[in-house]
Amino acid sequence: THSAAGAINHTLNLNPAVNPTVEPRKGGPAQLLFTFNKEMMAADGTLDASEFTLTNATYVSASILSSNLTLNLTNAVDQSKVTVVLNGLSDLTGNALVGTNAVKIRSLYGDANQSGTVNIADMQVIKFKLASSVSATNFLYDVNLNGLINIADMQVVKTMLSHTVPLNSVDSGANSLVTLLSTALAATADSSVSSVTMGEALGAPELVWNTDGDAVWTATTALDGSLMAWSGSIGHLNVSWVETTVTGPGTLIFQWKVSSEADADYLTFSIDGEDQPGRLSGEVDWQTLTFSIPSGTHRLTWTYAKNRANAAGLDAGWLRRVLYQRNP
Repeated sequence: THSAAGAINHTLNLNPAVNPTVEPRKGGPAQLLFTFNKEMMAADGTLDASEFTLTNATYVSASILSSNLTLNLTNAVDQSKVTVVLNGLSDLTGNALVGTNAVKIRSLYGDANQSGTVNIADMQVIKFKLASSVSATNFLYDVNLNGLINIADMQVVKTMLSHTVPLNSVDSGANSLVTLLSTALAATADSSVSSVTMGEALGAPELVWNTDGDAVWTATTALDGSLMAWSGSIGHLNVSWVETTVTGPGTLIFQWKVSSEADADYLTFSIDGEDQPGRLSGEVDWQTLTFSIPSGTHRLTWTYAKNRANAAGLDAGWLRRVLYQRNP
């Protein structure tokens, strides 16, 4: 239920070997609606938890109205495959339910494009729909269920980055319980890479890197396969920084970009705590900057910082291809 926008159904794909269904909304699958080709009943006369075998979710209640069965769930586990197996159901003359009786739904909070991994592509599809009214065609982008498609949904995705649930695990057979409809979208976007060090992501593994603040920077890969790092998911008046120390004199070159609220949330570079010219805000693609580093030991810091209100864009900064050359 999307607040004032009401309840909106997500059609279950019954051939999970081809296009597994992912439920990206808060709380995972909360209610399953089954339509059969005959009126149904519990064979033992009482519809309760004994008619369902659940994995990664908890039974709340169930009801049957003619050929329609409603199953309510809670405690769906994020980053899991929620499985429901139907037991002891029959038509009104006692003929047992036949055919595949298992339903599987991937539960992955924030995976708006149903790729199986929460990544920057999910932020992008939500960004394209910002300020849209929630409808039957775009409801998957309202991942936090507040009835709006806004920056808060993008923040959810950013918090959940790199979370995943396998889509290619084997699901035997195709179910025959409800209508087949595929709504999954392909993912061809950035993803987090936990096995890469910060130094490797920034192109300078010879330097010692630290990251901190209200959230840390993380290593990731761009669409072209290049490595980079991006700022952590932060709220208003918060900061996320990454830094290293070098010995001068020398020359520093790096590339950075930002997607933020213009003239409000900034990506800055500082030397020994002093901000340098060229800070970024708004929608700025990759830029290359060069700085002369004086003699002595110096602390180099890149910081993404937010003001006290509002957010825009992907609400983040990125850094890559850091090169420091010490002068003879």
